[in-house]
Amino acid sequence: AEERGRRQELAARSDVAEATGAIGFFQYDFARNASRWSPGMSALLGMPHLDGDRAWSEWTDLIEPEYVADANARMAKCLEARAPEFEQDVCIRRPDGGVRWLATRARLEYSAEGEPVSMTGVLLDASGQRIAETALEAARQDKEAFLVGLARELRGPLALFRNSLALLRANDASGENVVWAAEIIERHVNQLVGMIDNLLDLSHIAGQRL
Repeated sequence: AEERGRRQELAARSDVAEATGAIGFFQYDFARNASRWSPGMSALLGMPHLDGDRAWSEWTDLIEPEYVADANARMAKCLEARAPEFEQDVCIRRPDGGVRWLATRARLEYSAEGEPVSMTGVLLDASGQRIAETALEAARQDKEAFLVGLARELRGPLALFRNSLALLRANDASGENVVWAAEIIERHVNQLVGMIDNLLDLSHIAGQRL
């Protein structure tokens, strides 16, 4: 009775999780090449739910072409190593045209001879996480491009500073040359101050957004 109650509780929790539309469960029989999906998995894949067996290809055919080779290679490697667990993230295109990233987490059972028997797992909607990762990567690339551009902008004034200082240090520096060098230094110092002020403004804005 206690075990039955525990199973009922787990089933109830699974139903609640599936109701969010972000998770689904499946079982796959290798010998029959047939799988059974929970309603949540059917919903994730954008397909009508069936209580009976379904071909495994019904969902693997949804994987975007550029990810198929990697998905097949990962599964082959898992089976060759007789690994008890399998993980994979793939991008699919649903029948309605919607694109989603799905994370597969599964456990496998093998026969005494090492042949795969069954796979039981969960499918998670990882689209939000992927979007966030893509946004972070884009922000990182923008930051790098900005810093490269800033470095180039600073090189010019710094080179002028170096040349002007060399002129001021020269023993034969005339008053006219000193004035000229001082004007150049002052002008570019003001430019650098403006750049730094802009950086501080951007940092302030970014801090407020965070």
